[in-house]
Amino acid sequence: PNIGETEEAPDFAAYAANLLPSTSRTTSASLTAFARRAKPAAKPSGPSQRCSLDEDFYVADMGRLWRTALVSMANLGIEQAIFFPFGMGAFLRHLAKNDEKYGNAEVMRRLRQRIADEFMRAVVDLCIPNSEERRPSKGALRGPPSVHLCLVCMNEESIDNHNAFVEAAAHMAKGSDDSVPLAVCQRLARVLHIRKNMDCLQLAHELSAGASTMKVGLLNGANRELIGNHWFEDGARFAIDENLHRRSASLARAALLLNMGTAARHRRPT
Repeated sequence: PNIGETEEAPDFAAYAANLLPSTSRTTSASLTAFARRAKPAAKPSGPSQRCSLDEDFYVADMGRLWRTALVSMANLGIEQAIFFPFGMGAFLRHLAKNDEKYGNAEVMRRLRQRIADEFMRAVVDLCIPNSEERRPSKGALRGPPSVHLCLVCMNEESIDNHNAFVEAAAHMAKGSDDSVPLAVCQRLARVLHIRKNMDCLQLAHELSAGASTMKVGLLNGANRELIGNHWFEDGARFAIDENLHRRSASLARAALLLNMGTAARHRRPT
C-alpha cells in the first residue's frame, strides 16, 4: 500500500484512523483496505486536519500481503522464493507528511520492525514443515520450501530495513514470539536465507541456472497503474520494478505495448 510516497499518497486515506468508522473495520483476509477503495474517503486538507495512520490495520494488511505472495508462489510450484522489503521504500519514505508522528525516527523504526515481524510469522506459519509441535489450526505446508530475503545496505533507509528484518529473524529464531512453538522457530534457518547486498534478479539467474523447470520465483513491487512504472526515465535507480524492466528486453517491450506507449506523439524539431 502506498501510504507515504507523497502527501497525496493514494492509499493513506484507506488506513487513516479518523476516516474509517470502527464498524467498517475488519480483520478478515477477504476484505482489505484495497477492496474498500471502491468507495474512497476524501482526505481532509490543511495542517489542522492531519490524519492519523491506523498502524494495526496497516500492519495486518501487510501481513496478509506477505502470506498471499508466499501461498501464490507455492501454488505455482515455486521452490526458491526471492523476497525484498516490499512496500518499505518509496511507499513509506514521506509518511510523516501524512502523519507527523512518523517524523520521529524511533516511531518509523518500530513500524518497519512490525512489518518485518509479519514477514517472519508468515514464513514460519507457511513454509516450515508441520511437526508434532505445531498447533493443528496451523494447517498444512502452503509456502515455498526455501525463501531468500535480499537486503541491501546503501543508505539510511535501506539500512533501517535491513536491521528490521535481521532483528525480526533473530527474535523469531530465539522463540520470542509466544504464538509459535520454540522448536518450530528454531527451524527458521533451514528455510530462510538472508542475502546481504545481493541483487534480486542476479540471484534469480544464479538459482535458475541449469534448472530444467521454472522453480524460482521473484517478488516484484509493481505499480498497479503503470506496468514497469517509470522504467524509461532516469529516476528510481534502486526501485525493483523499474530495474527489472530496464534489464529485460522482453519486459520492456511488453510494458511499452500494454501501457499504450506506442501512440504517436507530437515532437518538437531537434
